[in-house]
Amino acid sequence: MGKNKKKKNAGHSLADAVRGVKKITQKKLNPFEVKFNKQKHNVLGKKMLKKDVGLPGVSKSKANKKRQETLLQEYKKRGKANLFVDRRLGETDPNLTIEDKMLQRYAAEKQKSHDRSTSRYSLNSGEELTHYGQSLSQLEKFEAPRHSDSEDEDEGRITGKMVAEEHFGGFLTQKEFMDRDSEKTWKERMEETIAKSKKAKYDRQVEKDKTIEVTDKLDSDWQELRMLIGGIKKQSKEVEKPKSDDYDVMVRELQFEITGKASDRMKTEEEIAKEEKERLDKLEADRRLRMKGISIETGAVQHRSADDLDDGMDYEGGDNTPGYVVYKDGKLVNSDDEDDDDDAAAEEEDDKDGDEGESDNEDAEAGEEDASDGDEEDEDSYDDIDSDDPDSGDDVNPKETLAKQSKILKPLDPKKKQEVIEKASKELPYVFKAPDSFEEFMRLIEGATSKDQVTIIERIRKCHHVSLAEGNKEKLKTFSSILLQYLGELAMQPKLDLDLIDSITRHIYSLNKQFPQFLGETMSAVLIECVEAFTSHAERHGGRGVFPTLDTVFYLRLIAVLYPTSDFQHHITTPAMLFMGTILAKSPVKNLTDVASGLYLCTVFLQYVSLSKRYIPELINFLRGILALGVSTKKRKADDVLPPFRPVGPGTDLLNVTKDDTRKTEVGPLKFQTIFCGEDMSEISKRPEQSIEIRLSAINTSLHLLEDCVEKYNDLESFREIFTPIYSLLKRLPVKFYPASMKEKCSKLVQTLDTRFTKPRQYLTMVKKKPQPLKTFEPKFDERFDARKKRAGTREENESQRLIHKHKKELKGAVREIRKDAQFLSRVQLKEKLDRDQERNEKVKAIHQMLASQEGDFKALKRKKNSL
Repeated sequence: MGKNKKKKNAGHSLADAVRGVKKITQKKLNPFEVKFNKQKHNVLGKKMLKKDVGLPGVSKSKANKKRQETLLQEYKKRGKANLFVDRRLGETDPNLTIEDKMLQRYAAEKQKSHDRSTSRYSLNSGEELTHYGQSLSQLEKFEAPRHSDSEDEDEGRITGKMVAEEHFGGFLTQKEFMDRDSEKTWKERMEETIAKSKKAKYDRQVEKDKTIEVTDKLDSDWQELRMLIGGIKKQSKEVEKPKSDDYDVMVRELQFEITGKASDRMKTEEEIAKEEKERLDKLEADRRLRMKGISIETGAVQHRSADDLDDGMDYEGGDNTPGYVVYKDGKLVNSDDEDDDDDAAAEEEDDKDGDEGESDNEDAEAGEEDASDGDEEDEDSYDDIDSDDPDSGDDVNPKETLAKQSKILKPLDPKKKQEVIEKASKELPYVFKAPDSFEEFMRLIEGATSKDQVTIIERIRKCHHVSLAEGNKEKLKTFSSILLQYLGELAMQPKLDLDLIDSITRHIYSLNKQFPQFLGETMSAVLIECVEAFTSHAERHGGRGVFPTLDTVFYLRLIAVLYPTSDFQHHITTPAMLFMGTILAKSPVKNLTDVASGLYLCTVFLQYVSLSKRYIPELINFLRGILALGVSTKKRKADDVLPPFRPVGPGTDLLNVTKDDTRKTEVGPLKFQTIFCGEDMSEISKRPEQSIEIRLSAINTSLHLLEDCVEKYNDLESFREIFTPIYSLLKRLPVKFYPASMKEKCSKLVQTLDTRFTKPRQYLTMVKKKPQPLKTFEPKFDERFDARKKRAGTREENESQRLIHKHKKELKGAVREIRKDAQFLSRVQLKEKLDRDQERNEKVKAIHQMLASQEGDFKALKRKKNSL
């Protein structure tokens, strides 16, 4: 039985080997690696699709294998600039033996050498040979192209026929040559040939000249013939031309009209500053010459020969000053020693003035306002003076400067010379040195009028423009702080010069544009100083402050000009507003000066909030207290005023006007010149007439400010609560004793508040929502239900939605693959790290073993040595 079974199996294996049938080995799936995707609904009779069953283990192994072939290879090649590619024949084919590889390479090498040797000198290889860009097949006749229009077309050229017959074309075999005289040499024959060639050339030139002459004659005859054929007759000169109509005249005017003309480009700020600096240097050089008694006449310098004996030279006056100018090395030289001494003394006096001109810093807007307001006549008289060294400042030598201009410097007689010197001495210098301190600036403007002070400030800025010199920026920064300090000094003067203050304010505004950070820090320091002074005073007087002086008010007003006041928060304007609010809240009103100062501060405060319309409670409280001072104490209530005003006590009826004090005069707004620079209010209060006028002016100013507040805060929801106390005080004012204008203003303000108070309010209410029905458990049936998704949009919209869905799906897949790639690289990097650590540990372990064996050998040797 065993033998038969063995034979049977052997027969089947032999048959299978003969037929070449291989055993089909089907890999069995591990049931634990199969994942069945959960279906939302089980449908009977539905065939199982491929997506219903997944093989996560197989998919993971395939993905891992793919990453090893792609991502892992890129990771290993990272940081490598070159890649070695083996291009040897048959090297990448594992099926070829070494002999086959060598045979294949030998055949390729032989084929390459054969192609190179056969095609190098082959003219029929299919390539077109050229010479100077022309095909050689088209240049079989080695003759240059003929140009009939050239005069020298045959000069020095021998025809092809001559070459064929006379040179190397077989002249020894031709019959014509054999018949010639054999006694002629080759040179004679060549001379005959050249003579024939020249004669042919001459004949062609003669023929060409005749042709040109005949052509010109035909052209002239054709002009007459054309006029006869066309019926055109020559018009005589006596025949008048027809007049052009209006249309022809307009067309001709439009044709010759200048449509556009290029204008000069606008000059940059640096160019304007440089020109202004040069102009000031010219004027300063001219002024210095006039201070020395030298007049300037424009004109060409007369030429004097070397042998001129100065015959007829006129010496004007009785002095020894010559009537001409002598130049040496480009400089002006006078022959008289006395004039040289006078010039040196005048230069020393000028040097003591310290007038240096370096640069200009005029803003584009302020640049148009010239610095020469007070000296227009002098500047217009010397505008034609040029200067070759505009940046030299005080070091400018007026003689050197004007000697190069083709100008004539003419000395004057003593009487006229003295007048010119006095007039020039009274003029302001055109070049000033930038002051380094406030004291130096005060010395510079000492004794100058307001107009001259403005001129000095403008010329300092023009002479120190930032673009003219390197250190001018720091000089102008210092000068801006000096102007800021000078503004405070002007505010403290007994008599205010408003024009000068306004001019200085414009200069500070212009400098603030150039140096915003520096002036911002300076203004912050000034504000901090004012706040500290107010705080220290309040601490000494039990928390009661005092109204600021005029310089502090000017600084607060200047802040509103220089910086934006509508910002929610600003590093300068916000502290300034807090400071003004503190003054109004902590400064008690004791006399008319306090009333006027507080009202002016309220005016500045309203300018701060003119754009932002920010609510200022201190402002409203102060105006409310001012109105309470105008109400009689009998009609006043305890809650009419809030601190710092007092409901009872002395000075509570400071602005009250009785019947006996009535004046029938028109009262205007309160002027701050009267407040800060006028007579003391305590003295004015003793004079009834002036006291009543100031009281009415204060009430009038407060009414005007209240009108502005009502207009600004009209949109506030708390408008009624804010102005109700003021409304009550307005009704109790003694308006019957006021002038007509104040009565009208008060009644108009009361009417405005009445209208605003009657306007209904919109109170806060809950948002009305549509009531939602209660949820029921009854199912909703749809008789026309369709399980397929309905797309109600157009075809384009549906396609767009499909693409969006596909993009989201692909994006999720890409993110998932990127995450898996990152995990794969992390595993690879971790494996590399572990391998490096293991290798290092093995090396360390081997080193330790080696050291231990060495130590053992050493100790054994030592013991052996000790035993011996």
